[in-house]
Amino acid sequence: MKVVGKGTKRRTVLLGTAGGSSPGLVFVDWYGTGRKPPDEPRGSFTILIVEPDGVCVSDEWYQMDPIVEPYHAIGCGAKAAFVALDMGATALEAVEAAARRDPYTRGPFHTMTLK
Repeated sequence: MKVVGKGTKRRTVLLGTAGGSSPGLVFVDWYGTGRKPPDEPRGSFTILIVEPDGVCVSDEWYQMDPIVEPYHAIGCGAKAAFVALDMGATALEAVEAAARRDPYTRGPFHTMTLK
């Protein structure tokens, strides 16, 4: 969870990362600062951004793409998680299912809710 913005425009967002952890954390530090993003990628990563008014996904090019579906998954277990979600699984059940099939998806898993 991260608080972004200044003054009365402050808001809490959830940022989930997949891929390269160091470049992903550079994005997390950058997000919401108002600074210009880097000109060139610094590694491969994907970020899921959950804000009170919507969800989007970004990558090493810092382009924000809105998510219009009712759910989304990122990372190496995303395909397996999507299948579980399509079959009615909760987010936690979907990532647990992905971990059973993808050797790079592993727990412990935690859930968070943005109010």
